Amino acid sequence: MVFIAAAGMSGGQDVPEWEEFKVIGGSGYHHAGTMSEIAVLPDGRRVISSSRDGTARMWDLASGRELGRFTRPELGDVWGIMPLPGGREVLTAGDDDAVTRWELATGKVVKRYKHGGTTFRIALRPGGREFVATDRKNLAVLWDLETGKELRTFRGHTKSVYAAVFLPGGDRLLTGGADGKLKVWNADTGECLETLEEDYDDVFTLATSPDGKRIAMACGDDSVRVVDAGTLKLCWAKELPDDVNVVAWSPDGRRLALACDDKQLHVLRGRDGAVVRRIKVPGDSHTPVAFSRDGRELISGGDRMLYRWDVISGERILPAAGKPLVRDGVHFVAISGDGREVYAAGEGTAVQVWDTASGRPVRRLETKGYEIKGMALSPDGALLALGGSGGEITVMDAATGGVVCQCAGEGRMDCVRFDRAGERLVTAGSEDHIYVWGLPDGRLIRRIEGHDDDINGVAFSAHEDTLLTVSDDKSVRLWDLATGKAVHEFKGAGKDFHEIACLADGRSFLVTPHDKTLWGFMAAAVAPQGALSPERVAALVRQLADDEYSRREEATEVLRQAGRKVLPLLEAHNPPDPEAAHRLKTIRSAIRHGGFDGELRELWEFSESVRGFQSDSSGRFWAAAVGYEAHAKLVVGERRGSELHILREHSDGHSPNHIAFSHDGTMLATGNRDGTVSLFRYGKSEKE
Repeated sequence: MVFIAAAGMSGGQDVPEWEEFKVIGGSGYHHAGTMSEIAVLPDGRRVISSSRDGTARMWDLASGRELGRFTRPELGDVWGIMPLPGGREVLTAGDDDAVTRWELATGKVVKRYKHGGTTFRIALRPGGREFVATDRKNLAVLWDLETGKELRTFRGHTKSVYAAVFLPGGDRLLTGGADGKLKVWNADTGECLETLEEDYDDVFTLATSPDGKRIAMACGDDSVRVVDAGTLKLCWAKELPDDVNVVAWSPDGRRLALACDDKQLHVLRGRDGAVVRRIKVPGDSHTPVAFSRDGRELISGGDRMLYRWDVISGERILPAAGKPLVRDGVHFVAISGDGREVYAAGEGTAVQVWDTASGRPVRRLETKGYEIKGMALSPDGALLALGGSGGEITVMDAATGGVVCQCAGEGRMDCVRFDRAGERLVTAGSEDHIYVWGLPDGRLIRRIEGHDDDINGVAFSAHEDTLLTVSDDKSVRLWDLATGKAVHEFKGAGKDFHEIACLADGRSFLVTPHDKTLWGFMAAAVAPQGALSPERVAALVRQLADDEYSRREEATEVLRQAGRKVLPLLEAHNPPDPEAAHRLKTIRSAIRHGGFDGELRELWEFSESVRGFQSDSSGRFWAAAVGYEAHAKLVVGERRGSELHILREHSDGHSPNHIAFSHDGTMLATGNRDGTVSLFRYGKSEKE
C-alpha cells in the first residue's frame, strides 16, 4: 500500500479539495486542554491563560475573543505564566524543560531559559531584571532576564518544586513543593537559611499580597494558610472540603480567592479567612483563578475554558448562563442527512444542534440524566441514537428530541452504529458484548459474544449481513449477523485497536491503534468484470488450477469480486485439483462474508499519534485526527485503486478530536477539543 500526497501529483488534473468553510459553537475563552494559570495584564483589558493543550493564549477580557497564541510544537503542557513589566512580553513555564519569553504583539519567541526538567512556576524579582523558575528536578533557578545567564541554583528540596516567591526586599526567596517543605534562601548566595519544620503536604501555590506583607499558600492537606511575609509566622489557616490548587489575592488585598476540588470557588476575607462567598462552578472542578484589575470579577478556568464571575453576587458573567456550549471538548459529532445541521456532544448529558449555514444553535437534546458515551445519526438524519455510561441506549426523533425507543445493555455503550436503511442499530462497549437492535421498536435481535475485552469500534460490511469489530483483546473480527458467529479473525498486529472504517470496494478496511500507525486489510484491486456468464465462471474455475501462480491469483480475485450473484454458479463446480478446490472453498466463503480474509498489515506511519479516524459512507474518503492538543491536525485522504492518497492536511488550532462525514460524502465535520465544530466542504480546484 502506498500513500501519495496530493501536492506530489502531476499532469494538471483536478485535485479533490476539502475546504474549511465554518467553525461553529465557540464561546470564546476556550482552550483545547486543562488550564493551569491565569494572569491579567496591566491594562486590565487582556488576560493570559496557560494550558495543558500546549499553548498560552491571550484574550480580550470583555468579549472572550482570542488575541494571541503562544506555542511551539515542542512546548508540551504549559504551566506557569508571568507578564513582564511594560505589558509587552510574557514568560511561560512548561514541559519543554525551559522557560520561554514571548513577544505579546507577535507571538515570537524572544529567548529561552533552559532547565533540566519540566518548569512549573515563575517568580519575578523586585526590579524586574531577574526571575526564578521552579522545576521537576527539585530545583529553583535564578536567571538574568536580558542575558539569559543562569545566575544561581537553589538545591535542597527532595521532590519537585512547584512554587516560589521573593520575600520583602527581594534578598530572600521562599520555595515550596511536593516534599511538603517550605525553604527560605539567600537569593544572592543560594544558601538555605531556614527550612520550616511543619509538614504542609504538597505546597501547590504561593501568592504574595499586594502590599507585600502576607503570603498565602495552597497546600495538599486541603487547606489554605496565610503567613507574615517578614517572620513567616502563621496569621491564619482555613481547612477546605477538598484539595486547594490555586490561591489569588484581590488587588486591594481584602479578599483571597481559591479554586477547590469540591467544584466551588471560595472567596475568603484576607485578614482572617472568614468565608465571604462560595461560587458553584459548572462541570468539573476549576483549577486556576484570578481577580480582575478592579477586583470586581473573578476569572476561573475549568472544562477547558475561562469563566467570569461577579465577586459580590456570585453570578456568572461569561459565558452567559444558558448559552449553548459543549464543555470539555466535543467527543461526538454527526451531520444530518441533508447537511443542514450538525450534532455535537461532550462528556455531559446533552447534544447541541447547530445550523451549518448560519452557525446558529437550533436546539438542545437531553438524555434522561446519563452521561453520553456514544452517538450516531441514521443515514437519513431522522433518528439519533445515544449510548450511555451504564448501558443505556436511547433512540430519539432527531428533529424533536422525542424518544422513539429505549434499550438497555450491559456496561458502557461506546460504539453506536446504524445500518444504511436505519432499520437496525448495533451497540457495543465495555462488557465484551455486541447488541443488534431492531428499529423502531428497539427489540433485541441478537446478542453476540466472543471478544475477551472492551470493544472499541464497529462497522457494517458492504452487504451489511456481516459486522467488523475491533477490541482491546488485540483482535479484529468479522461476525455473521444472522448466526452471531465469528467467521474470521484478523491477526498480525498484536495491538489494541480503537477505530475501524470500511473502504470503497467494501472488501477493505482501515484500523488505528491510537499510536502513529494505520493498519488495515486491503483487498487486491481487480478491474470490473460485469456479470459473469456460466461459461466464463467455468473457465475461471479451471484457471484456479493453472500452472502459473499469477494466473491462479488473477482467477481467484475476479471470482471474489464477482459478488453474490455468482454463488449459485460456483456451487455447481467441484474441481479435482486440491489447490483449485481449496481456492474455490475460500472464494465461496469470502463472497458470503463480504470478501474479508487474510491478515492485517501496517500501512502507514504518521508523524504523530492518530486520535480519531473515520471514512465516508461510500468508503471513498477517509480522515484522521493526527497529533495532540493544540497541534493536532486533520488529514483527509482517498483510496484510488491500490493506493491511499493524502489529499489535505489542515491545522487551525482547534484540535480535532472526533470526525464525521455527511451521508452523501460532500461534507466533513470535526468535533474539537476546544468545544467547537469545524465544517469542511468537498469541491474541486485547479492545481498544477
